[in-house]
Amino acid sequence: MRITGGEFGGRRISAPKGRGTRPTLEVVREAIFDILGRKVEGASCLDLFCGSGALGLEAISRGALHVVFCDIAKGAVDAVRLNIEKLGIEKNRYVIMQSDARHALLLLQKERKRFDICFVDPPYFQSLYEECLVLLGSLGLVKGGGLVVVEASKKITLSDCYGSLCLIKTRRYGDTAIGIYESKEAK
Repeated sequence: MRITGGEFGGRRISAPKGRGTRPTLEVVREAIFDILGRKVEGASCLDLFCGSGALGLEAISRGALHVVFCDIAKGAVDAVRLNIEKLGIEKNRYVIMQSDARHALLLLQKERKRFDICFVDPPYFQSLYEECLVLLGSLGLVKGGGLVVVEASKKITLSDCYGSLCLIKTRRYGDTAIGIYESKEAK
């Protein structure tokens, strides 16, 4: 697996061992970042269910200022640390949290964190999409005009709105569906 663009374009990254992580395919990551375009530059990002950290690392490579990586699995957190070390990313550009998504979102709200872009890629078929999107849409974690990128199985139906988040775009890539939500919260 490799970073597809930006400062670290072409550099290889590692995925956690085992079947617990389903890394986002390079073609899907490239499509996501083509959609996001220049919105990544200078952005504060959240990579929820980060796995290898591929989405957050891609964001840093393409100019994001800061990324919070979050995953409950120790193997995923270890893979993110290894990838960050291999790429030589400065400590002030990231935070790594080993936590379940709900607890992490509540903690981030308590710390008054706000994000320009959130990546949500939970394990398929574990019905974590709804809960995470409801929390992101109601806790004030996404800045007005900010985006939430959801990666899901094409078999999962996502609602048009979750609190302040409204679906603005969908794309399909094989068995993968991407939903892009925009925060309608005041800027």
